[in-house]
Amino acid sequence: MWAQGMLGHGATIAGLMIAPLSITWIIGSFIGGRLLMKIGNRHTVGAGILITVLSGLILAIFPSNTLDIYFYLNSALMGLGFGIIFTTTMVTVQDAVPRYQTGIATASNTLFRTVGQTIGVAIFGTIFNSVLAAQFAASEISGVDRKHLNLLISPKTSTQVGENLIEPLRDILYQGLHYVFWAMFLLAVVSFFLHFILPKKHVSGEK
Repeated sequence: MWAQGMLGHGATIAGLMIAPLSITWIIGSFIGGRLLMKIGNRHTVGAGILITVLSGLILAIFPSNTLDIYFYLNSALMGLGFGIIFTTTMVTVQDAVPRYQTGIATASNTLFRTVGQTIGVAIFGTIFNSVLAAQFAASEISGVDRKHLNLLISPKTSTQVGENLIEPLRDILYQGLHYVFWAMFLLAVVSFFLHFILPKKHVSGEK
């Protein structure tokens, strides 16, 4: 949404901006596996979360005129953190149960992750829409509304938006996304404190 609404890119470029996340996620998975054996579950997850917190903070303080390259770099950083976290937590869950319950544990972990993502999308969507509604209500410029914002976000219809409306609409979009990014950062900080309940050491073997 930032790439299309703020920077004026199409869906292809917007997708490419998060492509580094997928690549570094794989790299983070390998790193997480090695760290898991050396420093244990808790410290490995903590390292991954710290990377994610840093990435979230960078995203939250991005100004509206941030260059494309910084989104590519931050996407790569975030993917590295996710790769470490998801690999380590999956192994931790599997190690916490007897061998014959590994499948159940893995499925449960995936289920809760999916539920968390669903709830997160709902929360972030609520925050985003609430900020937009407040900004639209406060604006005194005719045409600064959700209809024109939707036109601006789509490359196919962005040319239908008047020149005098582009900057006000982008300011409102920036405010909405900015609050969402800060919410993501705060949740990452909370997750850092929650990771201390994980076991310190990686324990493998038949149970």
